[in-house]
Amino acid sequence: MWKLNQALHEQYGGVVGLTSFGPDPQGARAALFADYEQQGLLIFYDETLREQFFAMLAEKPRRAVKPGEVDFTPYWKKPIPSSYFSE
Repeated sequence: MWKLNQALHEQYGGVVGLTSFGPDPQGARAALFADYEQQGLLIFYDETLREQFFAMLAEKPRRAVKPGEVDFTPYWKKPIPSSYFSE
């Protein structure tokens, strides 16, 4: 999932929220669905549903990652911090 999230963010950019599961590319996901709708790959037959869907996607995250600090690498792939080692 982290690779998908990273690819979405690289393709579409946007705001990244921080959840208990890690970074979440909320802005990229919204842009992806807007792009799919523009291409005709996503069709809404109910305008109210469409508005609610895009309003949900446009909600700001509770905690956002600063643009220069976005890192989708899962914790098990990151190096162990030196503070964990005793001298």
